[in-house]
Amino acid sequence: MIPRSSPPLDDFLAGAEPSTSAEALQRVGVVLGVAGALVTLGVMVFLRFIWSAEVGSRRRLEAAIVVGGAVTLVGSILQAMGTATILDDGLLDVVSGTGGAGVMMRALGGAFVVLGLADRFAADGNVADTGATDTSTSDTWRPPPTAFFAIAGAALSGLSFAFDGHTVSRGPRVVHAMTDAVHVGAGAVWVGGLSALALLALARPGSARVSWTMLLHRYSTFATAALVVVAAAGAVMAVFVLDSWGDLFRTEWGQVLIVKTLLVALAAAVGAYQHFVIVPRLPDVAERRARTAVLVETSVLLSVVVATGLLTTASTV
Repeated sequence: MIPRSSPPLDDFLAGAEPSTSAEALQRVGVVLGVAGALVTLGVMVFLRFIWSAEVGSRRRLEAAIVVGGAVTLVGSILQAMGTATILDDGLLDVVSGTGGAGVMMRALGGAFVVLGLADRFAADGNVADTGATDTSTSDTWRPPPTAFFAIAGAALSGLSFAFDGHTVSRGPRVVHAMTDAVHVGAGAVWVGGLSALALLALARPGSARVSWTMLLHRYSTFATAALVVVAAAGAVMAVFVLDSWGDLFRTEWGQVLIVKTLLVALAAAVGAYQHFVIVPRLPDVAERRARTAVLVETSVLLSVVVATGLLTTASTV
């Protein structure tokens, strides 16, 4: 929810009676904004620090970044439209009001991402590729000069969540915002990185098996650290938002948080199986098992993303 200068977010959520369609539009927009921002930032980190040219499918991953930026932009527009309907205000009033900075940052960030990588596809001639080994002379991702806008846009989208939702209405403002930024950044590494692996698994890269093994080893290290940070930052934010532990069961926000926590635990369990059972035995175990585990964990994390978006608009009273 994008709060105005008055009334406070939680009072508004408790007392407002929005139309079902407007509320649904707003929540869909928030979920799309969360998903787009996490995938954009996470796939970008994956390309820069985990991917290598021998794996191939560079354009596929760059396309995922662009799609993520477009989804972020569309989501922010839908969120603003839904909020404007609920508040009976204009779009400009919503984005210019107190708390509107978040949705504006996501809109600009998504647009920057799309514009920053658009010339890459114009130069390559098409977006799709076969998954074959990349023909780039560099072993690591070398973004084009205009990708500065895409990188800035991804960062802007990630930081936007520190400027709306319960982050601006609950707990110590600066500390909560910093914690939220860390939470989103770590979540992006986990969700976006796994999304990138899922795309590669579906593409079935034609490079040697050692390439897939290398990717899983690299990503496993990043994901383990990201999960620890996500859990720690999430716990801190829960303390900021909830007045008491009983609110976990009494409030909509607490109930959604419980569902999200269970889904995160399930995804973490699949990830742990990947990290401790499959990865140490690669490339001896069947590669299909590793790919299947990646796709299953990605599917669970999609549900986590939906729950994360719903938390933004859930009432804490």
